[in-house]
Amino acid sequence: MFNNRNYNRTFFNAPQSVTSFIAAFLEPTITVVTLLAVMAWHDEPVLRASMALCLLVFALTFPGRNRFRGKRLEAAIDIVSSWISMLIILWLCGYATNSLHFFDSDVLVTWGVLTPLIQWVAVLIGKWILSHQAAQPFARRRAIVVGAGPLGGKVARALQTNPDIATEFVGYFDDRTDGRVLPEAVSMRLGGLRDVANYVYAHGIHEVYITLPLGSQPRIVQLLEDVQGTTASLYFAPDVFGISIIQGRLQDMNGVPVVGICETPFTGTNGLVKRLSDIVLGSIILVLISPILLGLAIGVKLSSPGPAIFKQRRNGLDGEEIIVYKF
Repeated sequence: MFNNRNYNRTFFNAPQSVTSFIAAFLEPTITVVTLLAVMAWHDEPVLRASMALCLLVFALTFPGRNRFRGKRLEAAIDIVSSWISMLIILWLCGYATNSLHFFDSDVLVTWGVLTPLIQWVAVLIGKWILSHQAAQPFARRRAIVVGAGPLGGKVARALQTNPDIATEFVGYFDDRTDGRVLPEAVSMRLGGLRDVANYVYAHGIHEVYITLPLGSQPRIVQLLEDVQGTTASLYFAPDVFGISIIQGRLQDMNGVPVVGICETPFTGTNGLVKRLSDIVLGSIILVLISPILLGLAIGVKLSSPGPAIFKQRRNGLDGEEIIVYKF
């Protein structure tokens, strides 16, 4: 079945997790509800300006960020920085529309202080729920790693060190001898590649991570054919970490998954920002330092024969030849 490959199939992205779906609505909901609660506490009526502010805040904060999986300190820093940026944007909008006088200053200050605190508490509660859920036996997903090399060790450590995911790492499968696998994988090796399918059936394995090198394609194809009939989820981690990766990224090229190994960073919006900064900032800096450059040119001309400025050919982006002017 794997010999007749159809490369026109769409390479789907991972479906949105439940936590991401909840986080998308949680942040804007907390922000708006906190504002309304503070207004009620200060006996402020909900007028048209307040409703417009609620709609604007919801639009700017939706979808909310999923902070349940990260570290607590990182989540706190992200909440504070995002909220400060939000307040600056709202203040600029109010100043530009001359509508700041519609809102009570005490309400705005209280809202500005309480909102990040409530968001932080919501993140802590969400992380506790996830950790509690992950600790339940019925929620645990048993996982094995095929390939006991360096990449397999990285995948196994990622499964073991993340307490927020309900995944239990069971062990490795590899055909190589003990001397050719990771030392820590020797005691956790459960068998060879031929034993994977039977082990998945017998022990209720939910996830299989394949970390074999790309040179083992025939064995990978045979392994997929053996395990395809099970209900386990199959994941393939390509071993590209031995290569010097520059601007690496995953792409979907008309249904074909492509791993970018060495790619120019000046693509898409990055290229547009780079070009604008070259023109705008370069022009401003050139004007500001022109007196200094003029003095240097005069000094070079008086101290040595020949031109004060000469040009050289250099290779720019995409190998394009450019002219560079130098002293």
